[in-house]
Amino acid sequence: MTDSPVKLIYAYGKSDDIGYHFRTRGTKEVNLLKFMPRSSPRDGNYLDFVMDNFIVPAEHTYYNCKVMKMPKLNGKHHMYRVEPVIKNLDLVHHMLLYSCPLSVIQINEQQCYTGGPGADCLKLVSVWNTGGVRDCPLLETLIHTYIHA
Repeated sequence: MTDSPVKLIYAYGKSDDIGYHFRTRGTKEVNLLKFMPRSSPRDGNYLDFVMDNFIVPAEHTYYNCKVMKMPKLNGKHHMYRVEPVIKNLDLVHHMLLYSCPLSVIQINEQQCYTGGPGADCLKLVSVWNTGGVRDCPLLETLIHTYIHA
């Protein structure tokens, strides 16, 4: 067991019989050892890319893709950390961050793998999965998020 959050899988019923639990089951991300709130260096700058007002569809599995544009930055900058900003950890299983070619200029949000502006964003930049994070630089971005309702 690590200090990172883990996915807790649970099921319950009215007896100790083992069987399919239908709606009395689920998952929740919990930190069983050490809780440390997210922190940023005092002299660091950061950018948050978020999916505001996103309504989770009434589907068991949904992949959401959002094409976003990085703001213009003055001078040379180094990215040293990529970490997710997630309000509902029990719904998000993993996220993939892709870099888009310069030909992708349309900002868009839609279900993944249905064509559209994000279809050309294929260079994988960063990966996050429940319980972990991987740091990588990024340019123009497509965020692919797997949502499990």
